[in-house]
Amino acid sequence: MASLRKAAAVCERFVLELEADHASGCGWKIESDGGLECDSWYDDEEQPGKPGSEGKIQKFSLISDSEGTFRVLLRNSCDPSETVELELVVHPGCDTDYATAAEGFAECLILGDEAHPPWKIEVDDGVGCEIGTKDGRPALFMTGNSPGEYSILLSSADEWRLVKLIVRPVNSRVRLRTVPGKKAVHDKRANATTGFQWRIVDDGGMKCSDYYVSDPNPRGMCGVGGRHFFEMEADSPGIYVVRAVYSRPWEEGYIDALEMTVEVVPDDKDGAQSRYAWLRKKRSKRQRKCREHSKNVFILPHHWSGCCRDNTEAM
Repeated sequence: MASLRKAAAVCERFVLELEADHASGCGWKIESDGGLECDSWYDDEEQPGKPGSEGKIQKFSLISDSEGTFRVLLRNSCDPSETVELELVVHPGCDTDYATAAEGFAECLILGDEAHPPWKIEVDDGVGCEIGTKDGRPALFMTGNSPGEYSILLSSADEWRLVKLIVRPVNSRVRLRTVPGKKAVHDKRANATTGFQWRIVDDGGMKCSDYYVSDPNPRGMCGVGGRHFFEMEADSPGIYVVRAVYSRPWEEGYIDALEMTVEVVPDDKDGAQSRYAWLRKKRSKRQRKCREHSKNVFILPHHWSGCCRDNTEAM
């Protein structure tokens, strides 16, 4: 049985979508409407990015003219053992706050500047939520693990509050490898003259530092960009996830997000790790010899690889 808990205001139509197959006669039937006004139909339009999806989505419209918590049970007509239980929390209507976060990134929403009766999370919509405080003020901490739009419903002794959270996909993901006590380094393009800067929001348990280096600018031109460097270090082996955002300190939200997965492997000096380092050192030495040779001798392009090959064999 799949269980869902959603929220809607009084007289607001809530639409539930379930996968079905109208052509084969396999769909969903309402076994118990819980006292809600219900309607059902198939979506005959093709879903974006899903060719041949016409008639594969069954929609249910649910509405109530009174407050309360209503339970709806739906059963698959082709597989009676497959059911969906929906718990719909109908509230009297309230103000709506909006927030944006990247998937896997935590977002904080301040709920007020003054003392307020304790807030309670009525509906989390599948988002990791927690009520806490930030700078002495009540706050809602949210983490969405999948892109999409979510509705989070809060209540207190005398008030309701709805939070619409938009979770966007992370555009930049990198994987790094290092050993305990050695820094893993990664850099991203940035431009400090615009006011935007990269900022680490989750160190993942690592010791992190970052700095910005401007591009060479001999003419003193304005608006020259640069690169932002991240240095991450851990004392013990493991897999760590460090997250950073590109934003202006005086503005809310951010325009880009970066997720760095750092694998810290044991430093086996007598094993594979030392052999890996030796091969890397050898490759660097070979490349350096090729570069030095090219500075002193005019070589046709097809001779270049031969130079490197000869040096390799000599080593």
